[in-house]
Amino acid sequence: MTDFLEKAREIKRRADTDLLYFSKYVLGYAQVEEVPHRELCDRLVSDTKKKLILLPRGSFKSTIATISFPIWKLTQDPNLRILISSETYGQSKTFLTAIKQQIEANELFKTIYGELKKEDTVWRQEEITVAGRTKVAREPSIGVSGVGQTKVGLHYDIIILDDVVSDRNINTPDQIAKTINHYKLLLSILEPGGLLIIIGTRYSFADLYGHLLENEKDVFDILIRSAIDDKGKLYFPTRLTLEYLDNQKKAQGPQHYSNQYLNNPIDQGTAIFRKGWLRYFKDGPSNTNKYLLIDPASTNEVHSDFTGIIICGVDEQNNIFVYEAINNKSTIGEMIALVFEKVMLYKIHEAGCVALEINANQHTYQYIFSEEMSKRKYYFPITELKPSSTRSKMSRIKALQPWFENGRIYVRKEQTELIDQLLMYPRTRHDDLCLSGGTLVMTLSGLKPIADINVNDYVWT
Repeated sequence: MTDFLEKAREIKRRADTDLLYFSKYVLGYAQVEEVPHRELCDRLVSDTKKKLILLPRGSFKSTIATISFPIWKLTQDPNLRILISSETYGQSKTFLTAIKQQIEANELFKTIYGELKKEDTVWRQEEITVAGRTKVAREPSIGVSGVGQTKVGLHYDIIILDDVVSDRNINTPDQIAKTINHYKLLLSILEPGGLLIIIGTRYSFADLYGHLLENEKDVFDILIRSAIDDKGKLYFPTRLTLEYLDNQKKAQGPQHYSNQYLNNPIDQGTAIFRKGWLRYFKDGPSNTNKYLLIDPASTNEVHSDFTGIIICGVDEQNNIFVYEAINNKSTIGEMIALVFEKVMLYKIHEAGCVALEINANQHTYQYIFSEEMSKRKYYFPITELKPSSTRSKMSRIKALQPWFENGRIYVRKEQTELIDQLLMYPRTRHDDLCLSGGTLVMTLSGLKPIADINVNDYVWT
């Protein structure tokens, strides 16, 4: 027993000053880890009084910020008055239920901190008051509310807004305004110098979080993280793995995925490419001239772009049909073998051409293709394309916009990578397929970058 008590005292010494340690080893949240949760814990306990924390779905942000943190604070000061507010009253009560379970049933917690629930304390579904208070207050130790419910006449030292935004309250201006007004009303019941924590995940540019980022970013301590950053680094690598994220993206679609896992909402009102513009086909016309467009990867590094390969056809009405959109991250030899395979499959050498984008580091491709043609005794013309020094990558991709808007480009529904890149552009980690598609079209006067072609111009068929 003596050893156990000594161990408990040692745990308490660490837990009293370390929220992460308290969450993991006292409350037993085993999946709380140094990476990524140390950053979150440090932000929660910092001296700033207004915090906006936007983290990916499934990263245990509520476990730490809305369950562990209030308990931890009450062990330090039982006189605190804390309000938890979520989208619904029921969701807020769910958070409080988890808190009560820890206080009532966690034997290690009770050994270290004693019984916080006693017969004379308030202990209901919507509020609790812990033992040890030395100040008289009308407010409970922890109370709860939902959007549209404000505790008029009460005041709190800490207010936590957790997931007050959801897909159920961002669909109309009135719903969005109601959430923003709820936040504003809560400011009136926060004690001067009190702590305000807003934690959640993005749903829309117009949501409460977007409002705060646009109008109050100077007064908030802001932490925003994506499940995977622009360099491919995972935020929570042991849980939100690359395989898991890829599966979620396929299942949920680019817009929901970008909101929930990247905290980077796609605004369909201002998006460069809109979902409603997409036209789909299965087989397409048989009399198209076919083109194979290659945008080689600049390097073989892990986080470089893939080699983008687009195979498309142009019909007599100047519509473009994307037969294949390939992301090929492989050796040069494997990429060239794939090009030969597709040229023969689509008979591009008979009515069309292969176009290869060349920059300063990629002139060897033409030589390698020539060597391979000689070896195979199979020849086809290759046109080199040199990116314009006056047009950026973005301008070339954006030049596709009127073609999609006017319904002149058709894709296949299974071309999810291309569709995702288009709908998420420019907030996509890779844009190689977009860029390949924005490279060129054959016109009556020869090959031209699509950025230089107007929608009513004739293309070669």
